[in-house]
Amino acid sequence: MLGAFRRVSQSWIAKLLFVPLIAGFAIWGIGDVLRLRAATQPALVVGDERFAAQAVVDEFRRDVERMSPMFKGKLTIEMARQMGLMGQTLQRLIAQSLLDQGAQGLGLVADDDTLYKSIAEVSAFHGADGKFSRDAYTQVLRNNGFTEQRFEDAQRHDIVRAELSGTITAGASLPTALVDPLFRYREERRIAEIIRYPADAFAPPAVPDDAVLEAFVKDHADMFTAPETRDLSTIVVTVADAVAGIKPSDEEISKYYQDHLADYSKSETRAIHQALFSDKAAADALVEAVKQGKSFDEAAGKSSTDLGNVERKDLPFPELADAAFGAQVPGIAGPVQSPLGWHVLYVSSASTGGATPLAQVRDAIATAVAKDKAADEVYTLSTKIEDQIGSG
Repeated sequence: MLGAFRRVSQSWIAKLLFVPLIAGFAIWGIGDVLRLRAATQPALVVGDERFAAQAVVDEFRRDVERMSPMFKGKLTIEMARQMGLMGQTLQRLIAQSLLDQGAQGLGLVADDDTLYKSIAEVSAFHGADGKFSRDAYTQVLRNNGFTEQRFEDAQRHDIVRAELSGTITAGASLPTALVDPLFRYREERRIAEIIRYPADAFAPPAVPDDAVLEAFVKDHADMFTAPETRDLSTIVVTVADAVAGIKPSDEEISKYYQDHLADYSKSETRAIHQALFSDKAAADALVEAVKQGKSFDEAAGKSSTDLGNVERKDLPFPELADAAFGAQVPGIAGPVQSPLGWHVLYVSSASTGGATPLAQVRDAIATAVAKDKAADEVYTLSTKIEDQIGSG
């Protein structure tokens, strides 16, 4: 089956089809799809395929989740975006879409035998005897959030993409005896002539008699039958209707504030620039340059990255968080070593954390408590009305 893939997709016509696809991939610009777009506009268009913004964001989140274990589960969406992972996600989606459309144009699919053979070769699906285990297969898919249908569909796409991309990069040439008939078949065109007959050239049909009309009405009774209708009355009560007369007590407002204190609190943040090096000597040289009077960005050059205002929990490693939030403001911290290399941090400003006083959020809390109580009253009222209607 894989050999058939190569024979079909290695034709010169297939290559002609791939030229615009590859060219489009080469000139495609990678933008930041996290910016707000109109709901009707796709975030990414590749040929005939359109990706909604939410679909791209979901793919990006899945990529972040796959990389998260490398950062001990502390890799955030914003950190991944600053590291350029969004660009990698877009490049992957574009490449996959181009290959899928190319394969669809050639009518290439992965048959069941090839699919099951590729699945059986995955070591994660093997049992203790080293052979494919149905129980292991089901368990691994469940642990990774896949259904069998979703995983097998994705595997079919991967098989076709691998064969097609391999064929494109390998190159091929076909004999004239095969190319000429194929070209004539694909490029054949035919000319058709149309003869028009105006409606007035035909004699009008005879006027139907009563028997014909009665038969038509009988055969199409639904066209002449009025549907059953009923008159009804409705009662509509909303939370907005019930909330006007509710005034929460001081005790209720205070309790709500304490129960939701996290919503009215903010953590300490620091504005941080970072430079990352593979060796400590380069990091030490940057620190020394700053001590000699150079600005951090000037001394770091292209190595400088603006992390923005971050909380302690936003930094992926404890040693980085301790260094950043232990440094003077403004001030430099490091070098600090992590699994990624040697970090030098510059803290330009800081904002203290803490809870917003109850007095500042009292009105908002009163509204929230009133809405909660109103929702309970509306539910109680609807239950009472249903009971009365049910009792006649």
